[in-house]
Amino acid sequence: MALTLSQICVNAEKTYQMKLIAGEDGMDNVVRWVHIIEDVEVSHFIEGQELVFTTGIAQHGVNWLMPYAEQLLRHGAVGLVVNLGPYIEKVPPQLIVWCNTHAFPLLVLPWSVHIIDVTYDFCHRIIQSEKHERSIASAFRTWIFNPEKGESYAGVLQYAGFQENGRYQVMLLHLQEKEHQLTDLEWEQLQFRVYRALRKTHLSVCIFRLEQSICLVGQNTWEKLRQYIEQVSRILSERGSVYCGISEEQIGYPALSALYLQAKAAAAVCRIRKKQMLCYSELGEYQILFGVKGRKILEQFSESVLGALVKYDARNHTDYLEVLYRYLSAECSVQQTAEQMQVHRNTINYKLRQIREILQTDLGQEARVQINLAYLIRDML
Repeated sequence: MALTLSQICVNAEKTYQMKLIAGEDGMDNVVRWVHIIEDVEVSHFIEGQELVFTTGIAQHGVNWLMPYAEQLLRHGAVGLVVNLGPYIEKVPPQLIVWCNTHAFPLLVLPWSVHIIDVTYDFCHRIIQSEKHERSIASAFRTWIFNPEKGESYAGVLQYAGFQENGRYQVMLLHLQEKEHQLTDLEWEQLQFRVYRALRKTHLSVCIFRLEQSICLVGQNTWEKLRQYIEQVSRILSERGSVYCGISEEQIGYPALSALYLQAKAAAAVCRIRKKQMLCYSELGEYQILFGVKGRKILEQFSESVLGALVKYDARNHTDYLEVLYRYLSAECSVQQTAEQMQVHRNTINYKLRQIREILQTDLGQEARVQINLAYLIRDML
């Protein structure tokens, strides 16, 4: 998984005499990169999840440090390392108090240690960690989309702690953006925030992006992962509507392909039903529909059942398709349908007679089953 400040600084005190003096509660922040920034205007340098180093060489005194730290936090930095020496002799006490209050890690580094040695070490470890994460994500993608090639990636997953006989579950968080399409950097930042939200769970989870979704593959996480979905959804909902689909749990890598399709189907039904989260086991008839291999089959069925009504509405500018849907949803109650559509019940009765004639059906139980199924297919497609 991505490196946190506590992980990247695990031997920093012993190797570089770098000490944490404030903001310990923020040491679980994920570190994306390392910067040396001497300019007090940080907005041009910060993109989020960076650890920032400064010597103060371009400044005078220490009064600038407080607004500097506030800017860093506001722009998404995860911590500040102050190089103590001729330009910053001592960290002001008020900065220490502020960092503790805001859980913003503040570390100090002696002047005798070259910053370049520390930053090179940290950047190298971040790159290696990202390579390792990408290899795990690539292995899971292969098992999902090309399972016939999955065996060659089994070693990668086992080395990362994902066992061959583990019980796996797939969660798909689909994001429908409010305004513009997210950039790759924005997706990466969202992914880091999801990782951070789940890190404290200590669950064995791999997180990676799949087009407009974030995919989570969990090992032995049944039910536990659902407890954190509300927190994770809040993170994504800042950028649009979030639909979360959760698969069943099955044993072994070969099950991942089917589990992904289950999660994808559940996320799609969430969108149709306007729900935030659904498990595959809650899909009802949609399980059958999403199990059909071939869109054409579904289209043909829907056309054979409702096609005449769709064409009649298009030619005559009527609302018979909606009337029939509301009538069936109201359990065939003319009164309820009339109230929902704010018309007289005689109007509904007239339209139902027309509908029966157009579809050449008495709207009996068997016909209603087929029509309801056709409506589900229309929603799905």
